Amino acid sequence: MNRKELIALPVYQKAAIIESKINELKRSYSFDGILLIDDGSEDDTTEAVEPDEFFHLLTHDKPLGYGGCFISAIEYANAHGFTHVIFLDLCHPDFTSPIGPIREAFEAGVEIVNISRASSIHSETDEE
Repeated sequence: MNRKELIALPVYQKAAIIESKINELKRSYSFDGILLIDDGSEDDTTEAVEPDEFFHLLTHDKPLGYGGCFISAIEYANAHGFTHVIFLDLCHPDFTSPIGPIREAFEAGVEIVNISRASSIHSETDEE
């Protein structure tokens, strides 16, 4: 099976940073799609971006939290034929850093990789 990757970006009130973060992501990596999930923002988050055939926008009418964004992204991925979803936290200064290790895990057959703001990624050969 060919892998079809979707990058999921849950956001709330991020109008000030969203455009630069998405441009950074597009410059750094290639994907089959990017999904921005606006979790009920009251600022101009959705107006700061232009959806197209590659970049998709999903908006919650009211905040549902990270769990709600996660469910929405998985439902979207399933409905649009994506086989893998990578969730990224735009608030992290180096938000693209998990992409390489997550892709390596996918290549090794891992189906679910959970990265939190508090975690870091280490291979089995990293020294503690």
